[in-house]
Amino acid sequence: MDWVCHLGLEDYGDVLFGPSYLPEGLVARDASEAESAVPFTEESYGTCEQLSLLVRIALGGVLARHEPQAAILDEPLAHSDPPKHRRMVDILEFAWEGREAGKRPGQSFGTLQLIILTCHPERFDHLSDARQIDFLHEACGQ
Repeated sequence: MDWVCHLGLEDYGDVLFGPSYLPEGLVARDASEAESAVPFTEESYGTCEQLSLLVRIALGGVLARHEPQAAILDEPLAHSDPPKHRRMVDILEFAWEGREAGKRPGQSFGTLQLIILTCHPERFDHLSDARQIDFLHEACGQ
């Protein structure tokens, strides 16, 4: 939920998961127990994409608690507006460091090696210590 708040969705206090651990909706911060969760369809497609990515990297961080893991993301933020894109890149950096938003490294998550496939490398060029590989030139020799 720290990452959700960092993303700018402060109206929500929890994520509702179904029996197969798939996220089903968002619980408003001020919701009573009788109120149901807000379905993801109430949010924009970009927000659903971002929340889906948050769930995947959080699960990756949990799996990486005992040894670092790799996560391969293909155009993970294609539908994000520029401000949310920047905040999501911050969150990707937090996941790489193994920390929640605003907390010091190593508190509850393991570190993730993030491999991001994108046609827009400039959107990720401010990540610290990121190595960019031009696949066309490196792998194909062109």
